[in-house]
Amino acid sequence: MTRQLLSPFTDKKAVAFILLFLGSSYGFMRFATDAESYIIALFFALWGSKVIFSGEKIILASLLLSISSLFHQIFVFWWIGLGIYVWWNFEKYRLKNSIKYISVALIVPVVYFIAFRFTENDCNNVLEFIFHDYVKNPTVFISLNSAIFLMTPISFIRTFIQVHGYLLPFIHKYFWILIPAVIAGICFIIGLFKLKGGITKKSTAPQANKYAFSHLLIAVLQLLFAAISNGNAKFMFMLPFVLAVFFFVKYTIKLSPLVYLSIGVFLWNLSLAAIPMHFLQTSADEPMVKYIEQHPDETYFFPEYGRIDALLEYQSPDRKFNIYHSKEVLDSLIQTGNTVLTNAVNNKSIMSRASLLDNNAGLFSNYTSHKVDSVDYDLGTLYISTVK
Repeated sequence: MTRQLLSPFTDKKAVAFILLFLGSSYGFMRFATDAESYIIALFFALWGSKVIFSGEKIILASLLLSISSLFHQIFVFWWIGLGIYVWWNFEKYRLKNSIKYISVALIVPVVYFIAFRFTENDCNNVLEFIFHDYVKNPTVFISLNSAIFLMTPISFIRTFIQVHGYLLPFIHKYFWILIPAVIAGICFIIGLFKLKGGITKKSTAPQANKYAFSHLLIAVLQLLFAAISNGNAKFMFMLPFVLAVFFFVKYTIKLSPLVYLSIGVFLWNLSLAAIPMHFLQTSADEPMVKYIEQHPDETYFFPEYGRIDALLEYQSPDRKFNIYHSKEVLDSLIQTGNTVLTNAVNNKSIMSRASLLDNNAGLFSNYTSHKVDSVDYDLGTLYISTVK
């Protein structure tokens, strides 16, 4: 779909390396190999962008973007961006076409209502059902704090290339992996140098200009929402695709920088992300979950709990475990004489988004701890401690 979308704006060789770049971007590679719905949603969104420009099929475009939004709500911003393009571009029948575009999207609330009425759920009304995770899941929230200025740039970079704390122990254990990583770095440098003087602005038609800027608007809306969602990297994975539409409609980019940058992204993310994450345990979450399943009667405290909770729910949906996360509950557990196990002390933390924020500094300052067990994973050992 991306090839068909970009082909009218650049030549076949350029499209081939653009596809290599986009397909190798870490955000896309991550979700293409994970149990997520983002890739399906992206397919319908790209299809909608294609038909709205090539065939000016407003009803079909709105339907495709509605389907995309039903797969994942984040794509409502793509629907908004194309809606603005419809209003902006189709001047002769602006109101009529906008009504058609909006009317088709009513399928979304109808589907939500049907799902709310005829499926088992824990919601009191349809609005609560639509915004389920924001109402029911404490790890999902909108935030306007200083952390977004740190998390958003990090997540934006990781949308293109993998940067994570596990890379240091991984390279230390498998030193030879530096070979493709260094080659990738050299490709990045050459590609960036070749971009200078390798980009020229096209003399595009008014329709193409409006089309390009509508996709730039989509990118801005997606980025802003990701930012206020605590810099959520999941909400940025489509940015390379949206920005590719903008840049290759508006500009001509020489083949040479595309070749080097796409090969660099491919080598970096293949060697430092896809391969290690497939063959190795890059974190201790999986063995920690196995330990919990083998010791179900213990009481656990995990201040950083999202992935552990998700893995337990996926692997043991019918089992209940004594896992807690808040400081107040920890105080209560210890005061009532419970033995509490945690992995949050006596371990050398691998640098991550959460560790950079250091939200748990001083959490255990009033308690004593000692190691009682450990679990091994491919890049190290995780110690399990009691807290008193």
